[in-house]
Amino acid sequence: MCDLTLKSVSFENLFNILVFFKKKEKPWEVIFAITLAKATMSINNRRLILTLRIFTVILILIIPIDFALSLIPGRIGGFFSNHTIAITSLILLLILFLLRIKYFYFEAEYEIIHLRQRPLLFDYMTLLNSYGYSRYEFPKKLLKDVYLENFLWFKTLVFVVEASNGKTRERSIDVTYLSGRKLDEVLRTMKSIAQQNKLV
Repeated sequence: MCDLTLKSVSFENLFNILVFFKKKEKPWEVIFAITLAKATMSINNRRLILTLRIFTVILILIIPIDFALSLIPGRIGGFFSNHTIAITSLILLLILFLLRIKYFYFEAEYEIIHLRQRPLLFDYMTLLNSYGYSRYEFPKKLLKDVYLENFLWFKTLVFVVEASNGKTRERSIDVTYLSGRKLDEVLRTMKSIAQQNKLV
C-alpha cells in the first residue's frame, strides 16, 4: 500500500483549495482537497524487508542455540546432536544471501524524484562493490525515459536522465522485490513525467 506523508502546503495548492472551497458546499469535500494537496506519495517494500530481517535474525540465533542444546546430556542433547536445525538455518541464510533482496523506496515529491535501495543485510554483490546501495535524487524535468529490464526472476528499473552537459545517462535500480502493483505505479508515474517532459 502506498505511504502518504503529510508535507507543507504550497501557495499554489493553497490558492487551489480556496477556489475549491468557493465551488463546493460540502465540508468533507474541502477536507479531502486539503489532504490531497498536502499528501506526497511514496512507494516502498518496507513491510517485506522488516519481516525478512526479523526472520534472518531468528535464523542466526537458532545456530548457537542448536549447538548449546546439543551439549545438554540426555534426550535433549541427543535430539540436537546432528545439528539438523542449525544446518537448515545456514542453508536458508545462504538462500537469502543469494537472492539479493533489497529495500526499495520511491518518492516524487514536488519537483524532485527520489529513488533509493539498500540490501536486506548484505549480499555477494555488496561484498564486491557498492551495487547494493544506491541513491538518486534529481529534478523531474531531467527524466527522459524509463523502462523495465528482466533477467531470470530479477527486475531492474532503468531510467534515462539528462546530465549537466546535456548528454543523457542511464541509471538503474533493483525492483525485483517490489510488488507488481507498486511497480506498475512507479512505472506509470515516471513514464507520465517523462512524457510531459517530451511535450515541453
